[in-house]
Amino acid sequence: MSARASEGYDIMPGNNNFYVFDENENNIMSVADYQTSSTRSNGVVSGIADSQLHNRLYKQLSMMVTALGQIIADSGLDASDGSLSDLVSALKSTLVTKSSSGVTPVDQGGTGASSFTSNAVLTGNGTSSIVAKATADGAAYATTANGPLQFGTLPAAQGGTGQTSLQAARNAMGLGNTTGALPVENGGTGQTTLTANALLKGNGTSGVAAGPVLGSSTTTYLRNDGQWVAPANTTYTFTGGTNKFTVTPAGGTATDVAITPSITNNITGSGTRTSGYIAKFSGQNTITNGPAIGTSTTTFLRNDGSWATPAGTYSLPTMSTSTRGGAKLASDTAQSVAANTVSSTASRTYAIQKNSSEQLVVNVPWTDTITGTTYNAGSAPANTNFGTNGSIKNVYDSIGTKLNRTDNLTASNTSYTTYMARSIAAGTTDMTDGSSTLTSGAIYLYYEA
Repeated sequence: MSARASEGYDIMPGNNNFYVFDENENNIMSVADYQTSSTRSNGVVSGIADSQLHNRLYKQLSMMVTALGQIIADSGLDASDGSLSDLVSALKSTLVTKSSSGVTPVDQGGTGASSFTSNAVLTGNGTSSIVAKATADGAAYATTANGPLQFGTLPAAQGGTGQTSLQAARNAMGLGNTTGALPVENGGTGQTTLTANALLKGNGTSGVAAGPVLGSSTTTYLRNDGQWVAPANTTYTFTGGTNKFTVTPAGGTATDVAITPSITNNITGSGTRTSGYIAKFSGQNTITNGPAIGTSTTTFLRNDGSWATPAGTYSLPTMSTSTRGGAKLASDTAQSVAANTVSSTASRTYAIQKNSSEQLVVNVPWTDTITGTTYNAGSAPANTNFGTNGSIKNVYDSIGTKLNRTDNLTASNTSYTTYMARSIAAGTTDMTDGSSTLTSGAIYLYYEA
């Protein structure tokens, strides 16, 4: 352990032999992946270890250890893995460094003081001991930047009034030294109460006065004299005329209002307007056909009177072999059967196409590969269907017909006639006529052993 001149003063740097693991980050997991890693969250399980994850773990641990070791070294002690007790002692000495008086100085992370006044406000004082300012009646403020803390009446320069009473504060701010309502001349209303729902009206330098009170009437209006009244002559009659219209109030005198410029024969057009067109003015008093109204849902009426697709309007193209786009489904019915799991089996991947209705389809060239299977009599699997036309059953039926069998070949058929099929048996056992049971219609052959 290196020598130290004195606790907290003139410290010579010590040694630190702790180093960061995988400092160059050649094979390491990113911090973002490490943060979301389930192995980091749940711990290591059986299996092959992830080298990148463990490199991140070792680096973080070793970096923290190296940092603590450097703090120890900077305080004049040695940080080494040679002795656990020496390392613990050095760490304790570093974290609880004290001055010769037994108080940790400010430059060692302490306060430089052994006690503080109760409820005092603590303020910094450079490298000197923290200053404790006892609280007092009033606001806490400082009159200069980084100046000492003071308590008392907040001066106007610091955002206060510099006064200790409301009256004095009003007077200091030019609002009138009064305990009553703030006068109009000082920006107030001059009133201590106002009539509910009343309109306010000025009254010179005196307090504002209450005007007419708002009510629920929908037929009265505020007249110039401040009264709610129903206006006279509120009903008017409008009469059209040539280049004018006439306004006649109820019980009053008719007044002509001229229309400028004049419109001859009202607004007309040359002939009947064509159905399905937007009408437009042509000249002062003629309507003509504008652009025709169609069925497009993607075009809009442009300033030049034509239908156009606005620039920048996106239209989903139909997908093709060279264009990414949209297509249709063959059905909107939800499929209740779960999809097969993803596989990489060869010769089972088929491309998607679209049909003439722009629906996505897949043509799967399935082939019956169950061929060349032979079944002995009575040995076919249960529920085996040999089909109808061109099937094995029809072959048997055809054979039966050729042999003049009227009921075809069946295992239970024992009716035999001329030219029909016969069962043939052969053996070395002597068959004595009348002593052996023989099957009707069968042919038996005997030969010497």
